[in-house]
Amino acid sequence: MQFTLYENPLRKEKVEIELPSEHKYRVLGEYDKKNVVIGMEDKDMRDLAGAVLDHELGESPQFLDLEKLGARARQDWGLWKTCTMSLQNMYRNLQAVMERYGVSECQIRTIAGRLEAVLDALSTRYAARKPSLSFGNRQWWEDVEEQVR
Repeated sequence: MQFTLYENPLRKEKVEIELPSEHKYRVLGEYDKKNVVIGMEDKDMRDLAGAVLDHELGESPQFLDLEKLGARARQDWGLWKTCTMSLQNMYRNLQAVMERYGVSECQIRTIAGRLEAVLDALSTRYAARKPSLSFGNRQWWEDVEEQVR
């Protein structure tokens, strides 16, 4: 499976990668007709799952503070979109990815329940509004090339 990750029409260049079939779950969706949005790797999902498993949702330092995450996401549509797409994808693929790391069924259920609570809050109480001046399907993330400059 091959995807074009970056295309610069001014330089007429494309960066294409071959994505092994076991990583198809990382595709969050199509950005446009030629590009897809790629999500977290297994190791990132594992790290996030560990944090979600080790810390309940709450408002003190030992908890994952949904109020702080939600307040920031509500103010930044790009952050909200990235978090929502990534967490939805993680939730969809949680069982398969976590089983590869030997995570128990009980732990997977705990992680899934907490992810559901976060996703529910992000889609209701903390839903961000897409900027009204955006036309069509505009990129909301920074390319790696932009971060290096």
